[in-house]
Amino acid sequence: MKENQVVQLQDLKEALTELVEERPEIFKNLLTEIIRERILQLSTDKEARKKEIESLIHEDFEKYGDVYRALARS
Repeated sequence: MKENQVVQLQDLKEALTELVEERPEIFKNLLTEIIRERILQLSTDKEARKKEIESLIHEDFEKYGDVYRALARS
């Protein structure tokens, strides 16, 4: 990290600390929004993964359905 970035990071840290001390509700609302967005993103990712797996299973049954039925009868 460059020296200028370190100074800017320190300024940012001081400003955020001051904000939390003086207006904690703003910080709380920001954190709440970030957490909600992350949960929504995880939920969306999970749903997409579930659909992908279901699609793969469906494709396998389309391709190997006869084999699965024969194995089930034996």
